Amino acid sequence: MAVATVASPTTDSAHTMTVLDPACGDGRLLVAAAERLRATGHTVHTIGVDIDPTLTHPEGVDEFICADALDIDWSAVLPGGCADVVVGNPPFRSPLPRGQNTTSAPTADTGPYGDLALAFIDLSMTLVRPEGRVVLVLPTSVLASRDAGRVRRRAEQRAVLDTWWWHPDRVFDAHVDVCVLGFTAGSAPRTVPGSPVWSHVVTSSVGVPDLGTFTVDGTLGDRCRVSANFRDEYYALVDAVVPSAGATPTRERPALVTSGVIDPWQCHWGERPVRFAGQRVQAPVVDRSRLTGRFVAWAERLLVPKVLVAAQTRTVEAVADVDGVWLPGVPVVSVIPTDSPEVDVHQVAAVLTSSVATVWAWHQRAGTGLSATSFRLSPAAVADMPWPAGDLTAAVKACEAGDIDAGRRAADAAFGVDARTSDIFTVFMASLVTRRRT
Repeated sequence: MAVATVASPTTDSAHTMTVLDPACGDGRLLVAAAERLRATGHTVHTIGVDIDPTLTHPEGVDEFICADALDIDWSAVLPGGCADVVVGNPPFRSPLPRGQNTTSAPTADTGPYGDLALAFIDLSMTLVRPEGRVVLVLPTSVLASRDAGRVRRRAEQRAVLDTWWWHPDRVFDAHVDVCVLGFTAGSAPRTVPGSPVWSHVVTSSVGVPDLGTFTVDGTLGDRCRVSANFRDEYYALVDAVVPSAGATPTRERPALVTSGVIDPWQCHWGERPVRFAGQRVQAPVVDRSRLTGRFVAWAERLLVPKVLVAAQTRTVEAVADVDGVWLPGVPVVSVIPTDSPEVDVHQVAAVLTSSVATVWAWHQRAGTGLSATSFRLSPAAVADMPWPAGDLTAAVKACEAGDIDAGRRAADAAFGVDARTSDIFTVFMASLVTRRRT
């Protein structure tokens, strides 16, 4: 694990270093950074900015400005228009409120669930001088979430993420998991293809093995339609979910399947109670006669053979609904094979059950889960999963027989994973004790 520090940028010994915190609060982080730099012989001038009108000038801060850092004329504040070091523990708030950004501040053009902290990453990268340092305390959601992708890309165009800190426990006074990211600004913009992720901040600390090389034939999304339900579908189901009273699920009264009853290749509907709408229900079904409006067609579209994938998990957990008599709860992901006769639900479930899928998901999605050691699988993430170039017959056969470990190894072999890597993957998968969800 690398540890983020306020390392001294390369400066002339006579140069007065400007250290900025654009959301300084009581100033303790800014003062601590300045003390560390002064201890190494630097002359430091600190500038703290905070929007809170109740704050007084923080002790130990040379210059304090009460203002919104995202809406300020920085050319009038910073000598030369930039700072040598930018530090901060910016506010976390998701989603980013509409209207938060202004024309005078860098905009964090995120998706609908982008955290306010993303705007401060953008701002910091704009204000730091070439070869300067940016060190920020951030929610771990910035590491891999889709809505932070454009901000990560812009940050990498301007700087290199070279130090970091992360811990699975919540050691900060925050109700979210956090990390500390340290960047060194470049002297010129870099070309950064695609949407980079910073999940290595987590995976390097929890022992996730490298993916290595494997053989693929496109993605799961090339062969399937992937979707998930959200708030509207949840509320549409509230009045339609009823106990099954022991009846077998049918298309007219399909089973409500939530993440908590999904295990690899197994659905425990009827065996485990489901928590829905604040209640625990044993074997709940959806009375389709109670659905109204567009949700009638929504249920019809989903009542087909498909694979359901738990959304919050430590391993990818997927199960095939061969008969098309399950309706997914929120936020279970549905994977429906297209009309191609070459792909069926058993093959899709085998690919998702593979060790490759879980290791891939950790590298792509670490930091996005509700807990520090889980990840959230969005429909886009599931669609992006690789599809193996090899044959899946042995993997399907083993999983159908209930030998999930053998099925994983066979699916990994279809990806071209060698025996040594397969052993490493097996040990890693065994270390992931799945937390029950409902």
